[in-house]
Amino acid sequence: MKSDRSIPCVDKYDVPGDTAALKDRLSAAPSRTQCHLDCKVESVIYLVEGLNPEIVSIFGYKLDIDPMLFASHERSSNYQTLPNEAGLGPRLPSLINRDTTWRITYYDIRTPPPEDTFTSYTVGCALSGRDAQTQRINDKWEQPFILTRKCSVWRRKPGSEDDIATLILCDPPFSKAHIWTQNATHDRWEIEEKNISTMPHHGGYADIVPHLTSFRTWKGSGPERQSLYGDLLYYLTKRTHEIQCENGSSIDIEKVATKIITSHYLLLLDYFDGIIFDREYPLSRKKNFSTQETLSMEEQWSTIQFIRTSLSRYIQNIAGIMVQLRIPFEDLGSADSAANPLPSEYQYDFQYIYMQLRVLKTRADLLNESLTGLTGILGNKRSIREAKTVKTLTLVALIFIPLSFTSAVFSMSDQFLPGRESFWVFWVVSLPLVIAVLVLATILDFGYDDNGTWRPTMYLSILKEKC
Repeated sequence: MKSDRSIPCVDKYDVPGDTAALKDRLSAAPSRTQCHLDCKVESVIYLVEGLNPEIVSIFGYKLDIDPMLFASHERSSNYQTLPNEAGLGPRLPSLINRDTTWRITYYDIRTPPPEDTFTSYTVGCALSGRDAQTQRINDKWEQPFILTRKCSVWRRKPGSEDDIATLILCDPPFSKAHIWTQNATHDRWEIEEKNISTMPHHGGYADIVPHLTSFRTWKGSGPERQSLYGDLLYYLTKRTHEIQCENGSSIDIEKVATKIITSHYLLLLDYFDGIIFDREYPLSRKKNFSTQETLSMEEQWSTIQFIRTSLSRYIQNIAGIMVQLRIPFEDLGSADSAANPLPSEYQYDFQYIYMQLRVLKTRADLLNESLTGLTGILGNKRSIREAKTVKTLTLVALIFIPLSFTSAVFSMSDQFLPGRESFWVFWVVSLPLVIAVLVLATILDFGYDDNGTWRPTMYLSILKEKC
C-alpha cells in the first residue's frame, strides 16, 4: 500500500513456478519493494490463495509466523474419525494472540448448473478439502449447496523493525469437486473427481462499497464473487478511491475482508430464513391434518434436524469469531474501545448476525416441537380410528358367535335351516343368548379403570356417581 493513497502496486507469483522470485521479494530491503522511484510504500499485503508445503515454508520462515496459523487454516474438519489420530482440539481463547492473528470460518452458497446438481451428501472441494453441504428437501436434491471456507490473517503492526505487513490466507475457487459414493456391497467408499463451474447463489452478496444513487456513477455489480482472493484484489485495485473515501484513511484490508465475510453470513441468514418459512407457513394455514402422510412428516422432521444442526454450528463459529475479535455479545458500550481494533459498525454487523442466527435457531426448535406434536396428534387419531374399527369387529363377533354356538350346542339339523318349518325355533333360542352376551360384555367393560385394569370396585364408583 502507498502513502500517497494511489492504486496499490500488485505483483503476482505462482508457486512453485515463481518460488525464487517470491523468496527474493520477501528478502528485499524496503527500498526494493517500490514499483518505481517515486513510489513510497506504507505497508505490504500478501494475499495467498491455497496452501502447499512450499508456501508454508517460505512465508513461515521469512515472516517468522506461528505454525499454528497454517495448521489451523489447513484443517478441514474438527471431528476425529480415527481413535489413533493426532488431537484436533482447538486452542483456548486466552492462548490466541489476537493482536497478530485471527481466523474466520464462513460459508459460501454456490449454485451449479441444473445438470450438475449434486446427488450425494458427501461432497467436498478437491482443492481445499472443505466440506460442501448438500441437502435433500421434499424428496428432491437442492441445487444450491453450502461451501465451507476459511480466512486466516496475520499482521505485523507498527513498532517492529520491519515494514508493516499483512498476510491473508484465502481458499481457492470451487472448480473441482470430490464426490464420495459407496459401492454396490456398501463395504468401501469410491471417490469421483469432477470439474464443475458454479455461480454465487442469487448473484452473491451485495457490494460492500455503497454506490452513489445515480445511474451515471454506477460501476457494475462489483467483484466476480468466486473467491475471497479475487474479491479482495478487486477492491484493492478497482475500488481503491471509494474505500479510502469511506474510511477517511488508507485501505485497511482486514476491514474489507471482514465486510465480505459478514456479507456471506447475511446470505446464509436469508437462505435459512426462507427454508424455515416454507415449513412454518403450511402449518399455519391448515384446518385438517388427517390427509397428512406419515412419510412426509418424517421427511420434514429430518429437514428440521439438518437446519438445527447447521444453525448450531454457525452460532458456534460466530461466537468464536467474536471472541477472537474482542466483540462483546451484547452492549458495545461495555467493551474497551482501545482493545478492539474494529470500528463499532463492524462490531454491530457481527452482533446482528449472532442474534439473527439465534432467532433462526429458536424458530427451528419451535418448528421441531410443532412437527413432533403434530405427529403425536396424527398418531392419536390413527389409534382412535383403529380402536373404533376393532370395536365394530368385536360387536359383529358378539352377534354371530352366539348364533353359531346355538346351532352347535343344540345340534340343530336340516329342519332348522333357513326356509324350513322349524327355523323360528333357532331364533327363539339364539336371540336371548345374543342379548345376554351383549349385556354381559357391556357390564364387564364398565369394570375397567383408566389404566386398563379390571376392578369390581369400579361398579361401586359408577353407582355413587349416578346417585
